Amino acid sequence: MKVLSVTSELYPLIKTGGLADVAGALPLALAEHGVEMRSLLPGYPVVIKALKSTEAVYHYDNLFGGPAALLATKIAGLDLYVIDAPHLYDRNGGAYGDPNGNDWPDNWQRFAALSRVGADIAEGKLAGFKPDLVHAHDWQAALTIAYMRFGPANNVPSVMTVHNLAFQGRFPAGIFGGLGLAGEAMTVDGVEYYGGVGFLKAGLQSAWAVTTVSPTYAQEIRTPEFGMGLDGLINRRAPDLYGIVNGIDDDVWNPATDKHLAASYKAEALDKRAANRAAIEERFGLEHDDTPIFCVVSRLTWQKGVDLLVEIADPLVAMGARLAVLGSGDSGLEGQLLAAAARHRGRIGVVIGYDEALSHLMQGGADAILIPSRFEPCGLTQLYGLRYGCVPVVARTGGLADTVIDANEAAVTAGVATGFVHDAADARALLNAVQQAVELHRDTQIWASLQKQGMKSDVSWTRSAKKYADLYSNLLARKPGQQMSTQATIKTVQTKPYDDQKPGTSGLRKKVPVFEQPNYAENFIQSVFNSLDGFEGKTLVIGGDGRYLNREVIQKAIAMAAANGFGKVMVGQGGILSTPAASNIIRKYKAFGGLVLSASHNPGGPHEDFGIKYNIGNGGPAPEKITDAIFANSKTISEYKIAEIGAVDLDVVGSFNVGGMVVEIIDPVKDYAELMNSLFDFDAIRAMFKGGFRMAMDSMHAVTGPYAKEILEGMLGAPKGTARNFHPLPDFGGHHPDPNLVHAKKLYDDVMSAKGPDFGAASDGDGDRNMIVGKGMFVTPSDSLALIAANATLAPGYKRGLAGIARSMPTSAAADRVAEKLGIGMYETPTGWKFFGNLLDAGMATICGEESFGTGSDHVREKDGLWAVLFWLNILAARKQSVKDIVEAHWKEYGRNYYSRHDYEEVESDKANALIEALRESLPKLPGKKVQGMTIEAADDFAYHDPVDGSVSKNQGIRVLFKGGSRVVFRLSGTGTSGATLRVYFERYEPDAKKQNVETQKALADLIKAADEIAGIVKFTGRKKPTVIT
Repeated sequence: MKVLSVTSELYPLIKTGGLADVAGALPLALAEHGVEMRSLLPGYPVVIKALKSTEAVYHYDNLFGGPAALLATKIAGLDLYVIDAPHLYDRNGGAYGDPNGNDWPDNWQRFAALSRVGADIAEGKLAGFKPDLVHAHDWQAALTIAYMRFGPANNVPSVMTVHNLAFQGRFPAGIFGGLGLAGEAMTVDGVEYYGGVGFLKAGLQSAWAVTTVSPTYAQEIRTPEFGMGLDGLINRRAPDLYGIVNGIDDDVWNPATDKHLAASYKAEALDKRAANRAAIEERFGLEHDDTPIFCVVSRLTWQKGVDLLVEIADPLVAMGARLAVLGSGDSGLEGQLLAAAARHRGRIGVVIGYDEALSHLMQGGADAILIPSRFEPCGLTQLYGLRYGCVPVVARTGGLADTVIDANEAAVTAGVATGFVHDAADARALLNAVQQAVELHRDTQIWASLQKQGMKSDVSWTRSAKKYADLYSNLLARKPGQQMSTQATIKTVQTKPYDDQKPGTSGLRKKVPVFEQPNYAENFIQSVFNSLDGFEGKTLVIGGDGRYLNREVIQKAIAMAAANGFGKVMVGQGGILSTPAASNIIRKYKAFGGLVLSASHNPGGPHEDFGIKYNIGNGGPAPEKITDAIFANSKTISEYKIAEIGAVDLDVVGSFNVGGMVVEIIDPVKDYAELMNSLFDFDAIRAMFKGGFRMAMDSMHAVTGPYAKEILEGMLGAPKGTARNFHPLPDFGGHHPDPNLVHAKKLYDDVMSAKGPDFGAASDGDGDRNMIVGKGMFVTPSDSLALIAANATLAPGYKRGLAGIARSMPTSAAADRVAEKLGIGMYETPTGWKFFGNLLDAGMATICGEESFGTGSDHVREKDGLWAVLFWLNILAARKQSVKDIVEAHWKEYGRNYYSRHDYEEVESDKANALIEALRESLPKLPGKKVQGMTIEAADDFAYHDPVDGSVSKNQGIRVLFKGGSRVVFRLSGTGTSGATLRVYFERYEPDAKKQNVETQKALADLIKAADEIAGIVKFTGRKKPTVIT
């Protein structure tokens, strides 16, 4: 494959920023994937001077005002074409401006010339090299793609890479006549941009694919905040937008061989960094002590967050840290940093300017590097830091968020943390991150773990080059102007099995890097199809929660469905379908089944969680007989089938034929909203909002956002702003999309404040969980289930009453008392929504719930977060009471079940399993034993006998029951992706209304102590406290 790279700078010849590093490193990395890349760049004086042997391969009599020659050469292993045009490039100053820093007034001609030559090469004007594809970088090369589109090379695939959207190449309309483009190009669909000419806009408009330098930045530039006025166009190009993280030259940046260091070193000998540390102290005039040195190597600008650094300089020193700064930029910021150094001699050192050797030394000797950028498309200094064991402290933006794993408690415990990530553009958040780093630096074992884990990170070009090569190959498979093919070749790909593809209670969940392994997702999807019979010509529903990898895996799933014989796939627009909405679509349109791409409430992002779950024709999760078959097939798979159909446009609603199969892109909200309208009294809820009722709905940047926005604000008339964080993001905004009192604390605090809303709710990653909060009252999931059941007939869809109630075994018995009073069935099942499916299908239960913030009914076969929220709104509208009054009245009538769950997340699997096995062995000896003044009445390992099909599920959780109705339950969860989660559940029943207002953890204190005494939690796990308490 032959590729032409068009760039305005290239290392080692000319460099002003990260673009040069990428342009210089990518050709060498791509060579390993069979890509022959040649690079075209302007002949600046420094470039011409560096060339030793050249050949003139093309001549221009008049290239934008003068003669020019195209020189072919090779340098540093790179094949180059250099434009020798003295009238455009031979001048003192920099690549883009004069010696005073002012832009050259003819930049439009200088870079139109670069682009014109790039298009000529694409057209085939050079003997011996005609590229199969053209790759243009930033605005300076972007017009290449416009010349190609409006010229003879319009059938050559093109890629436009945005390294920084802030620089766009905008010029007045008067220059258009001098560009030599066809008149039709001066339109909104061409180069016209707000009445002028936009070089970058032209490239974004016309490229076959658009890439940027990190997945997070690819999502950020779709928003007004980061889109720099181009977010509308970028959103229209979203199906063709890719985020690929840059790499670094790991030969140049190698602490084991770096000649710029006082002492080279490897991860196994971090003590050798001491010599570099001493050299930094000497160079920056810092005191010699053991306190951490934070360094900054950066342009000193507002964009880089240097003003935040100035703001925290004094408190940074006060907490015992030292600071070394290298850089230049804004004179005001330079002066403020020098003033800070003068105030804190020996604690802060500043060098104005740039010194390549010193930057290497700083990475090799400082303890941490600060990068508090307001936006950072990719960033390279954090990659250097990881490589050198200089722990990055970064803002949660762009490539910084994609490459650094925050040292939160769970990540530190699991040994995967590589740095510290704080909220962007916030001095307090930056200072908190520095404080955390200072505290962890005192623990030499943890700090060494951060350094070594960072040094293990693959920051080379290896993985990224593979992604570019794959993108090129996909583009070459397309026809001009087409996104997909109506006819397709079915390809059988040889593969090898993975031994870890056993689906848990909610499908297969692993970290993103696991799913990024060759054929990993394909193997699992094919194993699903191999486990099914009779789907030929039938419909498959596909959708997900929008997390990282969602779009890529959906494209694979569509192509594989076509190859395996499905007749139709229904896909949520943008790849979005909440889990309950997917269940509804399967049921409503009588689909054969569905693939739901989600990891539920677990975090998203390049280093976080991803999952695939298969749902059967009733809309519910696959039963064990199918998941067992999937696992069995995954262990023996040797090939998978995939149709070569190109990329499907997921963002346009409509139906089309692709590869002999119908693909229907559907509005993900419409059918679900219609279902909710049929179940609840929307008129009453609408009237409540009109009467001044205030609510906050936090969708946590997850899948429920579009549903909440449309239903609450659009259909029910809730005030604008009711729906919060309603844009689904691949990393959920850097937060954990789990609606509980830890991760939704901001919402809880808002509702509890004097001026806060009357009612608050939140939902999780895939939309199947919920949290309910009223003024002065948090409603536990167990109480929520009981209250919904007790008030069910207030909702039109349930006015005939309930057939029965089902709850998972760990869920409190609050709902049991409601069922008893109503005279209906009560069913206790294992954890996992699939166990409710038989009861719902058999008409034995109407409402079901789990303590893990999941509630639902027979309207779908999944738990449903927004359904629970709407049910609560229906109850509030009908009863005209506050949440607090309704809950307290319920307790008075039925009694209160004090209840809490303690989660010990990411416990080493061996230790967690050892705890459970030891506890199982002790069960026969527990009855009659006194613990913390309480007598154990019974103890068992819960087994469920399904009343519908007679199946038996054993080992579903260990129960320890005390006299008087209290209990403790121990269970390992299968919903995480790292280690094991030990869940411990506590419950105490209190019928006396006078004793129903005790703080929950206090009411359960003796049970909490008893749990450790019985199971040895501290002994086995080493954890003295849980990760999360709910």
